[in-house]
Amino acid sequence: MARATWAIGLVLSGCGSTDLSVRLAKPWSDESPGVAVALAASSLLPLAGTPVVIGPDQALDLDFPDEAFDLYLAQHAPVDGPDLEACGARIGGPRVPLPTPLSSWRLNFDPEAGPSGLEPTPFSLDVRYNRCDPSPTCNSVRQDYRVLPWTGLGVTHLIWLPGGRWFLVAGPWLPEQPPGSRIGFLLDDGTVVEIGVGLDARVFGVAWDHDEKVYLSLAGGRLLVVDLTDPRAPIELTPVGAVGGRLASRPDGLVVHHTYGGPVTVVQQPAGLTLSGADFPATVQRLVMESPEKMAAFSGNRVWRYQAQAGAWAQVGETLEVDSASSLVFIRERLYAIGRTFGVIFDAQGQTNLPAPTGVTIPTSATELNGGLLVAGGIGTAALWRQESWCPLATPGVLSAFPAAATSPDGRRAAVGSDPDSSVGAPKVLIWY
Repeated sequence: MARATWAIGLVLSGCGSTDLSVRLAKPWSDESPGVAVALAASSLLPLAGTPVVIGPDQALDLDFPDEAFDLYLAQHAPVDGPDLEACGARIGGPRVPLPTPLSSWRLNFDPEAGPSGLEPTPFSLDVRYNRCDPSPTCNSVRQDYRVLPWTGLGVTHLIWLPGGRWFLVAGPWLPEQPPGSRIGFLLDDGTVVEIGVGLDARVFGVAWDHDEKVYLSLAGGRLLVVDLTDPRAPIELTPVGAVGGRLASRPDGLVVHHTYGGPVTVVQQPAGLTLSGADFPATVQRLVMESPEKMAAFSGNRVWRYQAQAGAWAQVGETLEVDSASSLVFIRERLYAIGRTFGVIFDAQGQTNLPAPTGVTIPTSATELNGGLLVAGGIGTAALWRQESWCPLATPGVLSAFPAAATSPDGRRAAVGSDPDSSVGAPKVLIWY
């Protein structure tokens, strides 16, 4: 097992004639070990230096200008410790990003008021390995799975919800099967809670509005809303077209609908916004929206990425053959585009072609796992792109494909839903962490 490293305190020394010393207790318990990475920023000390990796029983000494500054502190898993201590960390650069932190905090220092307390803060800075790349290993990846009580159906959609729940949709996985679908929740303890509503149509798209509603797009352009406070009575809305389509949402509450290769229609508009289909590419094959600044789409077998500074969409990279199973995944500032013949990465360094992992012939879903790209595909195979190489992931049973994938907001848990396992006649949800 990898040796754990901790931060037992932080000592901040200010520049000038008067020294500033601030000692902070580590903000995690002894039962939650991990590597710490710290860095600071101010108007005179921008985020361009080398973050400090805190080892065992080690205080942190930093020099700051005599003005306000922010200190950022991130806790990483023990398995990342040897790589972090050996390679160090930096902001930006050519090497691979650090894995998603377990937890992160920010401290603000004001010369007159003194330091604030450490406040939990998402660690979205582009921190990468510095002197070397980490060791290519997937030994730390663990797996669990659940067999769902829906014989003959496959998991078609999967969404993470707060409170330790995954929202599931199961439906026909062969064209000749009846079109009915089932919906329910998978809890962290493995319990499946079925919503007592049988849908008489195939579900084409699902999106959570990051509040209390889950939208479902059904065949014939029908649109349902499941109220999470009372999910037993879905509300049917005005149809959004003649056929079912995909749904996408953002954390600010925006929900949009589009058919495959069709225009975007706004379904739910956040207060203060006046968006329409004209604010997106004219036709869309797939759309992903991580935030108002991080949006991407497949359109015309090309990747389009929203350029926040310009306030406009622009094509990036070369033509990529895509189909209804192709995926777009944001992991920090990188955009992964996975087409039929595998995919490419788009980041500040431009376009990088991904090699195809052994065994995953046709990718059918993709998501994030601990800062890496998890891709699941045909004949029940899966692999993790981590640290510039692929690691195969074991998949239990006799599976044909994984049509659905999702991750928790911190990236530490990824789930994929399968078609029926022929050995048990029912679908599975596999969870890696």
